[in-house]
Amino acid sequence: MDLREKRILKIIFVRHAESTANYYWREFLEIANTTNKTAMVLNENFKNSGLSANGFEQILTSRESKYDIIKNASYVFSSPIQRALQTCLLTYNNVKDFYNEIYLCPLLMEQYDGIENKGVTVEEIKTNPEIMTYSNYKNINWDKYFYTKDKWWGIKFRTNVSARVNEFKKILTSNEFTNKEIVVYTHWGFITEFLNYSTKNYEFVSCEFDQDTGAVVLK
Repeated sequence: MDLREKRILKIIFVRHAESTANYYWREFLEIANTTNKTAMVLNENFKNSGLSANGFEQILTSRESKYDIIKNASYVFSSPIQRALQTCLLTYNNVKDFYNEIYLCPLLMEQYDGIENKGVTVEEIKTNPEIMTYSNYKNINWDKYFYTKDKWWGIKFRTNVSARVNEFKKILTSNEFTNKEIVVYTHWGFITEFLNYSTKNYEFVSCEFDQDTGAVVLK
């Protein structure tokens, strides 16, 4: 019998709220009566796609009740893509007892290589006027889990979400996270690969992760 104490951490995944790209695909693909996304290509205006007006509303109308789900977390990770970072920062905006650092991790980006998933440089994020208005902008850790200092889509495994999930799991095996709760703001593709579960915009879903076996159990 294996009497070793299990090393378990709780992960709360948050899919970003509705983005301008989500809105585009929903509205215009229905009009075009097609599911072939290559038939309607997003232009440069959708690069690093941020939240839509409805996305902001999704957060503002429900973040207070949802904060109870994440209030005990010791660590906060976010994809650097704008819609995920906006979701993270707006969820915690003006929360008085929020002191956690926010770790930006490019491994958490979306899986597809469309224009909406192409990020920007670190300096562009740091000097983004909207991002700088959030009260918790000062909580962002710009160094610890970056993997790259230039363009986010230049990282290893850029379009291989399975490899990026495995790399992120390696990070999570650290004793630093044992018996802790972490929150991860990310995208549909990453969550689906990690949990085998499909999420809606601004959905929160929890799991337990066994740091020794890699087993994931939805809670």
